[in-house]
Amino acid sequence: MRGTLRSSWLVRAAWLTSAALLTAGCASAQPKQAFHPQGDSSTQPASTPAAGGDARSDGVTMPPFGKNLQVVMPSWRPASHGQLAAVTADKNFLLAMLYSQYRGGRDHRWKAYVARQIRPDIGKELSVRSVITESFTGTIRYSHLSAFADPALKGDIDVAQCFDNSRSTNTNLRTGKPLPDTTPANQHFYRTTIVMGQAADGAWRVVSIYPAIFYPRARECKP
Repeated sequence: MRGTLRSSWLVRAAWLTSAALLTAGCASAQPKQAFHPQGDSSTQPASTPAAGGDARSDGVTMPPFGKNLQVVMPSWRPASHGQLAAVTADKNFLLAMLYSQYRGGRDHRWKAYVARQIRPDIGKELSVRSVITESFTGTIRYSHLSAFADPALKGDIDVAQCFDNSRSTNTNLRTGKPLPDTTPANQHFYRTTIVMGQAADGAWRVVSIYPAIFYPRARECKP
């Protein structure tokens, strides 16, 4: 049925799982000081843009992640011009969701890319303790994007992508200290398929999310 959240957003299972390796930036953090995930754009403008995010020429907005995190989002564009707006909205949704988790669930820009009827479900996933008390550092990588017509929801477009957080580390949101990685190794690599629907105003928004497929079933998602 259109307008439902078909799986939990895997906030706890995948997006906020950690790898064993600390980045240099996190290792040098001072535990007794409050940790602020948002970066200082004056020190590293390429990866830490202004507070509102860095809007690229392709319509994708990179949120203001701090210098302790690198997010790789491919510049891939679908061959079909009719799918382009849906793919762009999907990328913006993924980045906005990731940034909300990076900020402990305190940022809500993701709502602009989500159909109203499923916002409460996603909001619940972003309000659990494992989200509101944690952040992460290192590298998050998206890859293998594709777009195709949804087989069940007429007029909607599915956008699939691989997610890899094997080079990231969960941290305590307040102190910046690294947290132990308790996630099975294969669950650092998975494929998600997000259903994008076009609203009356012409904008493409998330209307449904299929369950994630982990490696080794999603064989293409592991480097």
